[in-house]
Amino acid sequence: MVDMETLQEKNNKYAKYHRNDSWGVFVAFTIMSPLLFSYGYEFFYWFQGEIIEVPHPAFVLVGALFYGGIMVAMGDIIIFSKLLKVFSLIAVMCWFSYFWVVLNLSWLAFAPLVPVFILLQIQMPKIKANSNKCGDDT
Repeated sequence: MVDMETLQEKNNKYAKYHRNDSWGVFVAFTIMSPLLFSYGYEFFYWFQGEIIEVPHPAFVLVGALFYGGIMVAMGDIIIFSKLLKVFSLIAVMCWFSYFWVVLNLSWLAFAPLVPVFILLQIQMPKIKANSNKCGDDT
């Protein structure tokens, strides 16, 4: 009977790690979505016979990794539910894709970083209290 309980604990731990990996793949895909959007946007207008000017895919990739990495790092610290964090990440990546790829307004594409940073600063006392409660030295 003890063997079955230890096996169940191992299965529960594995399921938790597997869920975290699935979320990691989803977040990585969401961060890379502006690059896929730029390819689709360019292909759509190419298929219609129009020539549009879109940023080079390398610029889109670097911008998406920079922007998405910062958003994920700050979003991981912010005290929200996981579902709200995911929807917020999707919303800000759509914002970034529209203003970075379609309108070529880089200053406006990076604008959501400011409110997220302000929100992070507002929640910082709670975050520090939670980390001290858990025994972290942050």
